[in-house]
Amino acid sequence: MKVPLEDFRLNSNLGIYVHEKVHATDYSDGSESHLLKVFEKVSDLTYDSDELQKYIIDWPTMYHIGKGRQTLRALNLPPNLEVLELGAGCGAVTRYLGEHFKSVCAIEGSIQRAAVLGKRCMDLTNVKVFVGDFTKIKFPKKI
Repeated sequence: MKVPLEDFRLNSNLGIYVHEKVHATDYSDGSESHLLKVFEKVSDLTYDSDELQKYIIDWPTMYHIGKGRQTLRALNLPPNLEVLELGAGCGAVTRYLGEHFKSVCAIEGSIQRAAVLGKRCMDLTNVKVFVGDFTKIKFPKKI
């Protein structure tokens, strides 16, 4: 049975939408706790933030906060798009999407990563982060 997105509830402590019947995975590359602390203390969370660069300590953090992940710029997409992102991770691409498009519905399977993603996009009211297995979610025809 698939659960409709509208049945998810906001966990205000984490800034993400959860549902007790749509379970998360425990996938982690080990960078999530470091990134969560970083996103709580920096003032510039933007996708091309120079401030974030000083917190790169290894390959996983380079992957998540290093510049150069936003290759979507090359597509020259219109800004009025409503985006569904599956497997949003810690938000490197999600942040870019939220800054450039009308709305973003980001789905992440790991609660740790979804919490990091929620923190990274906390100031973007057009971004909603849902946690769980996307194969268990019933999506509306239009998000």
